[in-house]
Amino acid sequence: MISRRPSEWTPTVIRRDPKDFVLTAGGDAEYLAAVRGLYGKGKQAGTLEFKNHFYLERGPYEIVAVVDENADTEPFVLEEKFIDLFDPALPVLTRRAVLPGTQALLYNLDKVADPGRPQVLACAACVETERVGRNGYSFMVKGPAQTTNVMRVLLPRKPVATDVTRSDGTPVADPGFEWDEESHTCLLRFENAPEGVNVALGF
Repeated sequence: MISRRPSEWTPTVIRRDPKDFVLTAGGDAEYLAAVRGLYGKGKQAGTLEFKNHFYLERGPYEIVAVVDENADTEPFVLEEKFIDLFDPALPVLTRRAVLPGTQALLYNLDKVADPGRPQVLACAACVETERVGRNGYSFMVKGPAQTTNVMRVLLPRKPVATDVTRSDGTPVADPGFEWDEESHTCLLRFENAPEGVNVALGF
């Protein structure tokens, strides 16, 4: 184990098999004591903190995993505007509490690249042939047969026309549509088709 000081390294050797730290209750006491001692020394000293979660950001995506293996049983709470990608309904949330023993994959709507451009933010299909116009946005999506496509699309305003058709021009019967004014996104739901489904949104 090595602790970094401003101008030197301080090695600490613990002559034990690493598996001994995890095979018995309290087996990591010696290891943690050494880490705590090194972390609290020098000009860059800090206080060792124990957390029950892992948190990672990658662009608009935020990933959280909360473990249930320590004394901290509090949920990890996020409060921004998100699409919950682990929820098949793709809801828009302003608060997400991740409980111990669970994970979350979220799309942060405040971090959308080029938010003024219509775009698919989340989708259970492959998006192809996108076209963006002054008053409309269209695209084709392809997905496996006998699966349902649920998608959330960012638009500048609520669409006044929504057309969903098969590749042969046949209208898709009763496609699901919901508009969320706060996020300027619409939720679409219809059955996938390998040959493609055409979507046209007029606004």
